[in-house]
Amino acid sequence: MASTDLPKLDCAGCRKCCESDTISLMPGDIAAFYKTDLINGKRVLRKGADGKCVYLEKTGCAIYGHQPTMCRAYDCRAHVLMTRAKGRAAAAERSGNPGKYPGYVEGERRLAALGR
Repeated sequence: MASTDLPKLDCAGCRKCCESDTISLMPGDIAAFYKTDLINGKRVLRKGADGKCVYLEKTGCAIYGHQPTMCRAYDCRAHVLMTRAKGRAAAAERSGNPGKYPGYVEGERRLAALGR
């Protein structure tokens, strides 16, 4: 099943992807605007000591409306499907450590609710 087969995602206040996932900047994103780090040669949004995005506040994203492309396009369900397609080892790494990947676990939960 392709991610395009999924109904539109309503995050409804969910912030799981902001709590752990590494958000890469895309070529169209202006890196100078964001607090970033360089990981394996890729520019990514900086995380705090707690592993959460530095822009995540109690009320939500501090840069909402100006967030990087990846944040706007991210769909936890599509991420799960892509990881599954990469094979059992990739999926086991993600689902085997839910504390490290709460966004992935949320994607699995949402897919299960869709019966997928």
